[in-house]
Amino acid sequence: MIVRLPKGFSHPMTIGEGAFSSVIRARQGGLDRWVAIKIVYEKDKTLQSNILSEATTQAKLHLSCVPEIYDVFLWRGRVCIVMQWIRGITLSRLLDAPLTPQQRLWLAEHFIGALAALHDKGFAHRDLKPDNIQVSPDKGIVLMDFGFTKQIIDGMRSVSGTVKGTPAYMAPELWRIDSKSDPMRADLFSAGKILMEILADLPQSSIISNLTFDNPELRPRSAHDFLRMWRETNASHPSQVDWHELIGPYYRKDLSDKLFTAAQELLIANRYDESYWLLVECLEENSGHADALRLMQQFHTSVGKNRAKRRYFFSAAAVLLCFLFLIAYTIGRYSNIRASNSDKTLLQSLSEKPDMIRNNHAVFFSKSLPAFRYVEIRDSSSLSGCIIIKNVPKNDSLVFDGKVSIDTIESLHSFICRFGEHHISVIDRNNRMVWNEKVTIVPFQTKTVFCSMR
Repeated sequence: MIVRLPKGFSHPMTIGEGAFSSVIRARQGGLDRWVAIKIVYEKDKTLQSNILSEATTQAKLHLSCVPEIYDVFLWRGRVCIVMQWIRGITLSRLLDAPLTPQQRLWLAEHFIGALAALHDKGFAHRDLKPDNIQVSPDKGIVLMDFGFTKQIIDGMRSVSGTVKGTPAYMAPELWRIDSKSDPMRADLFSAGKILMEILADLPQSSIISNLTFDNPELRPRSAHDFLRMWRETNASHPSQVDWHELIGPYYRKDLSDKLFTAAQELLIANRYDESYWLLVECLEENSGHADALRLMQQFHTSVGKNRAKRRYFFSAAAVLLCFLFLIAYTIGRYSNIRASNSDKTLLQSLSEKPDMIRNNHAVFFSKSLPAFRYVEIRDSSSLSGCIIIKNVPKNDSLVFDGKVSIDTIESLHSFICRFGEHHISVIDRNNRMVWNEKVTIVPFQTKTVFCSMR
């Protein structure tokens, strides 16, 4: 089921869902960027006000380990929080993968460093758990889901209620009635539980035990103090990590699966353009995704079937409407009802013969409606596109990705090439470069570039 989004957002893809909220990745058309929208289901006015206040609190954070808050508002009686979309996977997902001892030490140190940065700003997370920690190939460790964030320096209260957090990771003092707790030391208890899962059987239990004392006074005051203790104990271990190498295979599979699911849902909902481009993104992330390749091959057929279903639906609706009018006429006999000729248009099919551009790899179909390109793949292992260059001077040479082009028809050059970035330049008779351009193409796209001399 596709979640409805506020006006201005499109291409929805569910990236998280729970009993109290959903998180949707979407395209913000006005600013041309991908964002994450957290939709909170709470309808109580007082609690909504508190949630809006806490979103404002998180907006004060400007840390690389915390997503930026772009906007927060009420929509259809629900709180919507628009924030930075972080590419990656949760720590809980990564811990299911085989990790080397060095990689586990990297994860532990960077998690402690992220929490220390948060505490240094005067904030406590208050709901630390592996599902709320994102590991990103671009940013490393990112702390997510600040629904229970509390700012310490000004004494701001959090969402109403006493007990906050996830039971398995909550500090003991949070369960005691009328006990005054230190949110940062409570964070450290949760961090200790998480570090035990990260480090598994590695010999770090002695230092981690400093975080899990039942008595909060025996724990360090903040993550900053514990980070110093950690580095003194693990000084011989380098802290540099290649996040792409560490999580690349896992996050690409996770993202491509979510993109494929979203593309299927949008296709069923007859939102063909959004479905197509999520499907293209899925293949960019994982070019060997068998289900996505199969759907791309059948895209033209699927769109035709969906259109036929819509025609049948409207035809049935028209028949039912006429039947209801007939009953009203028979019973009432007060008016003469004539079937409108306009209803017949619901039975007409809209079809156009596609113009086809054939090549060795694919057949591209260009239609006026909808605004995307149909594709029938002959060689699914080659996710190629077509670049057409026009207005190349007659006596100059065109160089495409380092190779001189000789395929010229009245100053027009065409190339079937793999998706990605390509370099194009024009060399005159004196071997001087007189024009150059970088062109990026996605799978199955045809793009025309005009050579403009300065």
